[in-house]
Amino acid sequence: MPDLSLRPEILNSVIYLYSTVEAALSGERTGGTGVVLRCSFGANEQYVALTNWHVSVQSRCSVVRYTAQDGRTKVIPSRPEDWFCGPSFPDIAFLALNLPPQLEMHPVAILEDDILKSEEDLYPGEDLFMAGRFVDYDGKLTNRPALRFGALSMTDVEVLQPNTSTLPSHVADMRSKPGFSGSPVYAYRPNGTITVASGSTLMTGMVLDGRNSRRQQGSARNWGGGTNTTLRLVGLNYGGFMEVAKATMQHTPEQAELYMETSSMCLMVRSDDILDALEQFKLKCGR
Repeated sequence: MPDLSLRPEILNSVIYLYSTVEAALSGERTGGTGVVLRCSFGANEQYVALTNWHVSVQSRCSVVRYTAQDGRTKVIPSRPEDWFCGPSFPDIAFLALNLPPQLEMHPVAILEDDILKSEEDLYPGEDLFMAGRFVDYDGKLTNRPALRFGALSMTDVEVLQPNTSTLPSHVADMRSKPGFSGSPVYAYRPNGTITVASGSTLMTGMVLDGRNSRRQQGSARNWGGGTNTTLRLVGLNYGGFMEVAKATMQHTPEQAELYMETSSMCLMVRSDDILDALEQFKLKCGR
């Protein structure tokens, strides 16, 4: 399981998106999720909000509520047209956050280096979790994201994204639901070395087979391996496959029809596409 005791920013960097400032201040159960990135813009650093295009632009939930360094919740007004989403983008959009000078009022953020890069391979079966907004209990006046766990099912699947992007998506066996759109999805792996004992001998980086003899531990994965956990942001959730479900006995006769619900397979924008779009955003900002 991921150990987040040393990475509190994984939860505290999650932002909520609302349609109005009033909705954000009152904690209305509408909108979606996003995450704050701390990025390098040349010699400077910039805080950037990232969410789905269909949340901030199409659904017009463009007002950001974030958790500040002092633990308090702050609201940043913005309009859908303030979010940057290039024509070649997947279902994502960026917003440069204009912040007060006081450091304690700056948002908690994850680093740009936490985003998985192409040379850090991703494999089906990876352990995943996403941190997002469970609108039934989201903290109301404070951001209290919920974690949902699963595994990577497929990579590079051709599914039309909400903004009609044809860029490939990743698929995870992890149910999404309204409010979780824009949630950052992380893969977690052990980090460091594994030490196991054979008789009185300690062997580092080795495992035992069924005959209690030594063999070298091997893996094609080039990050992680050990007892602690390393995390990488591998994607941004944008929804799930829809499936037809049968009505249950809890429904009234008028409702006793087939209805649509989200399947247990969620879709996400790939980290490589996030990084490519982020570079375009930096150029637009004149880094």
